[in-house]
Amino acid sequence: MLALSFCLLSFFCVQKSEGTNRLAPIVVDASLNGKKLEVRAGEEIQIELGAIGGTGYSWYFDDLDSDFFDLINEGTKVIAGEKEGAAGNPVVMIWKLSAKKAGASVLRMSYYRVWEGRKKAVRHFEINVDIAP
Repeated sequence: MLALSFCLLSFFCVQKSEGTNRLAPIVVDASLNGKKLEVRAGEEIQIELGAIGGTGYSWYFDDLDSDFFDLINEGTKVIAGEKEGAAGNPVVMIWKLSAKKAGASVLRMSYYRVWEGRKKAVRHFEINVDIAP
């Protein structure tokens, strides 16, 4: 009976531990541009890139590889200390992705005005992602 109780307790503890890992995404910012990232299938990656509000410039994925990544959500937040809602404030653009399966892919993004197109991008971001099973 004691052995059965220990096994059940161990099972639930392991499940909780795995769930906890998925709640904390791996945060990636501009300092990792050009670097390599290693994650496991099912883990979340949160990309945070700075932008200047009100300029028309924004970050866009260069063909997000849907074989390896699901876009969970995206948003923007004002950088701490700035007046919320003021035009031209620095902001952080945020994307949360889920790594779908084992393999390797590249996350590429460009910073441009949508009406000017990617060819006129003023900044680029790229990370190589290795996804373990």
